[in-house]
Amino acid sequence: MRAEFFAYLRHLQTEIGDLVEMMEGKTKFQVHSYSSSLEEGRLKLLQNGQVLDKGSLHFYTRQFPVDPAVVPFLEVKKAAHQKVYENGLELVFHPKNPNAPSILAHWQYSELSGIGAEPLQRWVRCGLNLIPHYLIAEDAVYFHKVCREVCDPYHRDWYRRFKERCDRYYYNGLRRETLGIGGLYTGQLRPSKEVDLSRLFAFVKDLGEAFIPSYMPILERRKDAPSVAKHKQWQAFRRSRFTEFNFLADSRFSFFLQQSAHPDAVLSKLPPQADFAYEWEPEPGSREAKLAEVLRAPKDWV
Repeated sequence: MRAEFFAYLRHLQTEIGDLVEMMEGKTKFQVHSYSSSLEEGRLKLLQNGQVLDKGSLHFYTRQFPVDPAVVPFLEVKKAAHQKVYENGLELVFHPKNPNAPSILAHWQYSELSGIGAEPLQRWVRCGLNLIPHYLIAEDAVYFHKVCREVCDPYHRDWYRRFKERCDRYYYNGLRRETLGIGGLYTGQLRPSKEVDLSRLFAFVKDLGEAFIPSYMPILERRKDAPSVAKHKQWQAFRRSRFTEFNFLADSRFSFFLQQSAHPDAVLSKLPPQADFAYEWEPEPGSREAKLAEVLRAPKDWV
């Protein structure tokens, strides 16, 4: 199954990258490959485009021992001679237009191995999180409908469960707000009597294929919307909260940033500009305030 996931995620990186380049026109992704004894990756990075300020498609494989630093976010017990293998694709798009939402997505397959050749455990971990700078209810409802449509054929409770988990995972306790308006976060989804490993692989593929219809129509609708300097300032402020979340609230980001032999690949998800304004509160009743309200009290969209 490891080979099947590897091939699919490489395909997905290419598929999404090609579509974005068609939308961009002249601007292309630059490809950066890296390798070390414990990790290797292929980063496709687009900067200063007509549509995206920055787009990162980071394909990676890595292996690391199970030690106290990883136990909390891996949900496994520490044992001697155990290691984890991960193969994943992480995507982050930061659009140029403030009316177009950013997006964070990832698809990952993992194995926990001991002394023997066969893995002790296998799981997948996937997520989609829509991160608007300005709340447009039509876009939020549309995005969440696509997320629900992916989940329903597998389990009638998955959308609700993964949406709530997304709101919890992307919560910045320092600011008492979520990073975006959610979507899905599976956590470590393991095979069970109801859903075996092949079924989980099918779900990962369906979630991967759902990225384009869930996000790209929204980007197409909003990429040329009118905006003024005030909107760009708010966008830069919201990007500072994106950066804060990764450094302060995302334990996986902090761990792999410190452990990676190629930290620039880990950092590639961060926005190109951000404004860490001091105690900036939006004006009551403004579009900015409407977004802040939803981030502080997540709502159900479908």
